[in-house]
Amino acid sequence: MAFADGLSHSQKEILFKQIQRFNNCIKLERRVVVPGEKVILPKGTRIHGTPYNEKIINSISKGGIITGQFFDIPEDNETFFCADFHKVPDDMTLDEYAENFTYRDGRCPFRKNLGKETIGLILFPDERSDEITKYDCFEKDTVEGKITRDFVNESGLPIDDKEMVSGILFGIPSSFITGIAMGDLTITIENVKRIISLFPGAFITRASGEIIYRDGDSMELLEERVKSVQRECKVEELENEKKELENKLEDEVDEKEELWDAIAKLSIESIAEIYKELGWQGEEEDFIRFAKDLKSSRGDTNKTL
Repeated sequence: MAFADGLSHSQKEILFKQIQRFNNCIKLERRVVVPGEKVILPKGTRIHGTPYNEKIINSISKGGIITGQFFDIPEDNETFFCADFHKVPDDMTLDEYAENFTYRDGRCPFRKNLGKETIGLILFPDERSDEITKYDCFEKDTVEGKITRDFVNESGLPIDDKEMVSGILFGIPSSFITGIAMGDLTITIENVKRIISLFPGAFITRASGEIIYRDGDSMELLEERVKSVQRECKVEELENEKKELENKLEDEVDEKEELWDAIAKLSIESIAEIYKELGWQGEEEDFIRFAKDLKSSRGDTNKTL
């Protein structure tokens, strides 16, 4: 275990035994959960967010959610040799979880606008995984939790949010992934079918908790749901573009108003000269009248620069 270089002999033994437990569970059958139209997360559900990346997803499908150090990916100076998860503190729907999640900086795999290009791997509580998940560095009142904390940087762990996070020594096998929540921008027929093939039996949902696919659903129903999401995303995209254009036009109008306000502070003669330079048509007295009208409309009839 080259990735474990630097650990003490006793730590290596603990880690090796955890990897053995992990390997013993890899070939377990996934428990199929068929949720209703909205996904309800039981208390203790673990969620791991990751960008939608075919290489990463294929790796997770074959093995599981494993500490990045196993793949020579540097740790974040907190949960060394552990796979990190969000943890649901009470029974709630997926959209309630996304809306109410307040862990530290508000990070959440499903929060609107932040998670549109990510997926969340959902692991419902499963007693078959207890021998693995009890090695959680955030479980302060268990022997296994204390053992796991020997691997991590405790000073970097949150103080107040321990019930909403989880750090499992080495990781959790793919067989315990119950469902996948996909960010809206990742939801295409091709991507969803790939997820179905990689995680057979797992349900697939939007970040809002609306079902995209349940075990046994027809491909026709799947395609209908995906098209509905894509239409909704297109409408939202157009609305955002419209709002952006309106804001831009509003900014341009504000800039022009500020410019005319500044011009109105000039002398009548100077304003008249500006009108001439802008190519306005008229006689000298017309330009003087235009200038007076501008100063009057801007409430600046007496002041001049």
